[in-house]
Amino acid sequence: MFSLHNKAINFASLFFPPGYLNAETKKGNCWITKGREIENYLSRDTIIRWLNEKHPNIPKSKIKVQENENKKLQETITIDSKRIKYNEKKVEYSKEIIKHIDDKDLDILDLKYRLNFLIKNIEEWNYIEPRNNQ
Repeated sequence: MFSLHNKAINFASLFFPPGYLNAETKKGNCWITKGREIENYLSRDTIIRWLNEKHPNIPKSKIKVQENENKKLQETITIDSKRIKYNEKKVEYSKEIIKHIDDKDLDILDLKYRLNFLIKNIEEWNYIEPRNNQ
């Protein structure tokens, strides 16, 4: 067993049965995603903005993004009826996608709550004056 003192860990929910909680998750140091994986926190709008920039010559009507928190991201995206192989270039794509996330995109699943909770903990751990979390 290890201590989660001044640490936060994120686990994809696919590794845990529904409703799983232990002492650390109750304290808030462990975040088990509400969706299947962390990518499920990406909004449909974020993904569409990314794909429109990445593939400017493909008509917007050919880009399809389905929101489904129980599926892998690559199972929910198609361009001209072809799946994006997101898992093969996860790091590269993540670096591209991040610039397309807006404040309004944080209102998905429990993302805004979890991020504000994490910020609050980091401020406390580092003796930083709390900011006004929204």
